[in-house]
Amino acid sequence: YSAQRSRDDSVMVAIPVFPSRVFRHSGIYVRKSSKITKPKDLAGKTIAYSRPGSSTNLMLLNLLKEYDAIALTGGAELPRDLEAPGRELDGIHFAMDFLPQQNKVVAGDKVANQILAKDRHVVVIGGGDTGSDCIGTSIRQGAASVVNFELLPQPPEHENKPLTWPYWPLKLRTSSSHEEGAERDFAVATKRFEGRDGKVESLTACHVEWVKDDKGAMAMKEVAGTELPIPAQPVHLARGSV
Repeated sequence: YSAQRSRDDSVMVAIPVFPSRVFRHSGIYVRKSSKITKPKDLAGKTIAYSRPGSSTNLMLLNLLKEYDAIALTGGAELPRDLEAPGRELDGIHFAMDFLPQQNKVVAGDKVANQILAKDRHVVVIGGGDTGSDCIGTSIRQGAASVVNFELLPQPPEHENKPLTWPYWPLKLRTSSSHEEGAERDFAVATKRFEGRDGKVESLTACHVEWVKDDKGAMAMKEVAGTELPIPAQPVHLARGSV
């Protein structure tokens, strides 16, 4: 699904068209394009709900009389930024500023000032699915090279089979986008961005190791002698959302 926040601080949740019968067998009923509104006069203490096509708001307490539980699953909307010197340079983009543009072009739309990777050295920071999408899109746009950094260590090739839900089976995942030609590296931190005339041209990265601090929590430590400058025009941040 996708979630969009409107200017009046309401959220429209759009659920994809899945076969409804699949949900009904489990006693789940899907209401599509439902709107949840936070009225200003309630100072955020209560939430109102309006059914599609209806102008009548139902207070959250009334919904609780109709249902046993209510889950607000609009998702996180704020991309996780990267605090490093030079972050303000032009050419450093969030993944979701880059990817939707190409989707629109593929659909036949025209996008003004589209972010393009053709003949450029692309760096994708973030090793998840969104990072993989940035890799594939950049390669298909004709990037000169694509480098992908992940802050965490490289996962094992095979997951821990006895591991059960809700724990995610940790293993190295290679997508078709990765196989198209990206250079991947793990346990890499970005120290700074460099550029000229306000535009990013390169970044300096280093390898890190994860060690326990005095309180027993895992902390990142730079590996001496691993600092490396890398061409970067542009940089895509695919570090999740908060």
